Amino acid sequence: MGALLLLGLEGFWRGMGHHPSVMDDEALWAQQRARLSGNEHAVALIGASRTLYNLVPDVIEKRHPKVVVGNVAIEGTNPVAALRDLARDPDFHGVAICDITYAGIDATTWDEQQGHVDFYWRKYKPGKDVERRLRTLVQQCLVTVSPRTSITKFAEGVFDAKWERPFHVRVHPSRWWSGDFQRADFSSILDRSQWLRQWNADRNQGDSPTLESWSEAVDGIAKMVSRIRQRGGEVVFVCMPTSRQPWKLTDKHAAWQTLEARVGAPTIHFTDHPSLSKYVLWDASHVDERDAPAFTSALIDILEQMQVLPRGS
Repeated sequence: MGALLLLGLEGFWRGMGHHPSVMDDEALWAQQRARLSGNEHAVALIGASRTLYNLVPDVIEKRHPKVVVGNVAIEGTNPVAALRDLARDPDFHGVAICDITYAGIDATTWDEQQGHVDFYWRKYKPGKDVERRLRTLVQQCLVTVSPRTSITKFAEGVFDAKWERPFHVRVHPSRWWSGDFQRADFSSILDRSQWLRQWNADRNQGDSPTLESWSEAVDGIAKMVSRIRQRGGEVVFVCMPTSRQPWKLTDKHAAWQTLEARVGAPTIHFTDHPSLSKYVLWDASHVDERDAPAFTSALIDILEQMQVLPRGS
């Protein structure tokens, strides 16, 4: 009887347009982090939501069959803690593709991803790995295990005569967040965009770093990059597309050239590459899932031209 109820509920939610989605958490992040140690062909994806939405790990691995991608980006955070972790790991000697902005270099934001790093080193044990793999297997097959489409949500819908709308984002086991913005609830997107604008404004008030203080923080980043490069690895910094300016420093070349000159690592700014800047950003910050594979391929083309990712690797 229970199985029939579950089957009926699954069919109901799918008929409403819902799709299975993996629930992202520290354990899923840790699984990706574990892929990066001890593999000379490891490629780390470091950053925030633009990396999660815009870069498809499967596309990278298909283009470069020897490559093992570890997607350790985290939404709404700056990525220096993950970069610092890789710099301290003697077993990482791959390529780190770091999605970063002006604010992300600021030393006051360096620990925003540290909680995930600490979980990986202190709590991620074999038992956690097995548990996470089992949950991933279930979550990518069943809609009803999501909190948005549970039995409780169904009961609430019956009582209120109002059903949960399909969410436009699906999380895959590779931690790619595929955003189907053509079916999105744009009222929620507008609310989120307004929140992001306020979030960026708050970060740019008061003690927001000047170019001088920011350039001092760059020296700390340079030491992390140097440790990775000394082991034969590489770091490339990428500024992902956005239709708004999240930096208080409006001259992007001043900041970007400072980063490149002081760190000595390759940099890619989307405004310098038409192949990266041509996409519609439905929420002002992320590409649609239909465009993400092509965007990923375009970035790979640039990395190959820079010889960061050798062809045939």
